[in-house]
Amino acid sequence: CPSRACVTHTKYDLNKSSGGVQVAKNGKPLAEAPEVKKESTVKFGTGKIHGQFYQDRICLGIDSACMTANFIGTDAETDSPFEQCNFDGIMGLGFKDLSMGDGFNMVDDMVAQHSLTSNRFSVYLTDKGGSEITFGGYKRDKAATEP
Repeated sequence: CPSRACVTHTKYDLNKSSGGVQVAKNGKPLAEAPEVKKESTVKFGTGKIHGQFYQDRICLGIDSACMTANFIGTDAETDSPFEQCNFDGIMGLGFKDLSMGDGFNMVDDMVAQHSLTSNRFSVYLTDKGGSEITFGGYKRDKAATEP
């Protein structure tokens, strides 16, 4: 990936994983589904990324909230807006119908695999910095009201 945006971000490396595999859009290993689509381009805001489909064990913390998940490992991304972004990936938290397909929704994966202590997540947003997302519950000190 020759773009300036790619050079500044850490990318998924299948060779550094002990259990990762490249998969088709249906979530099956490529050897089992060679005719199924294995890559995609996704628009994000004013830019877009292109990448291959993978499956690997993902943990949201150090050995916590772990799941087997399907995702896109990018091999190309536009400079705008990604060169200005200080994150290396995007985790979709939307509805299943907005996902790439079956098996490409991390919220569903967390629920199905019992990865969280409670099947909820909460978001705390502030303009002053320090916004947070909490998986498996919420932080009382960040809540405006009790749930």
